Amino acid sequence: MGALILVMSVVPGNTGATQKMKPAELVEKHLAAIGTPEARAAVRNRVVKGAARRAPENRIAGNAVFVSEGRSVRLGLPFSTLDYEGEDLVFDGNKLWSGMRGQLSVFRVLIKEGLMGGTLTTAWALADVAGRRPGLKYKGLKKRGGQEYHELQYLPRKVRGDIRVLVYFDPQTFRHVQTEYRIVEEYYARGKYWITRTLTEEFADFTIADDLTLPSTYKLRITEGRSRNIDTTEWKVAFEQIRHNEQLDPKTFVTK
Repeated sequence: MGALILVMSVVPGNTGATQKMKPAELVEKHLAAIGTPEARAAVRNRVVKGAARRAPENRIAGNAVFVSEGRSVRLGLPFSTLDYEGEDLVFDGNKLWSGMRGQLSVFRVLIKEGLMGGTLTTAWALADVAGRRPGLKYKGLKKRGGQEYHELQYLPRKVRGDIRVLVYFDPQTFRHVQTEYRIVEEYYARGKYWITRTLTEEFADFTIADDLTLPSTYKLRITEGRSRNIDTTEWKVAFEQIRHNEQLDPKTFVTK
């Protein structure tokens, strides 16, 4: 029995899924899952394009375009619907501008931090932990949708208000598969009340682009709760093109 226990203790298995890690170790494994340091460093900019569908209609509502270079990002989600034009968010590395009156502008701090869009943008926050200096806390394996994921809490260094960011990784591959953001804002209108907004990003169907492993499908869900009313908006994007080191229009990241 003693020998059996000894053998079982040294049998290689899912050490990544069972062993508690430090945040730095989790981030290191995650970056390695994207590609080698040389492959990651070779990328100056990234352009991803695809068709977007809005739930519950599930019909093509427009074209999604994410363009990034360094910390500059442009997230375009134009939709031809009467009640919601879509999103056009531009961050030039210092200033954020929204070309439409959409819902994502509420989460502007997350775009500035390089969180939104995950590994689909060159501004990805976890690729520059030393520069951004966030507070990171490994929370262990957590179940979401019946599956377990490594959960990492991310606290931006410069943040105001009640903001929570939880980042999730596949325990086998260490790929970034989900991020959940929650913002609680206080309002006064005939009394004091709070609005809780939750934004969830999901990344799947990973593919190889210039020696980098990146997601090709993207799901974005926004839930807004006030009093007893809850509104949810959801989009699904299938990216058909992932290109690097393009000749970008000089006006791509111009803010107004």
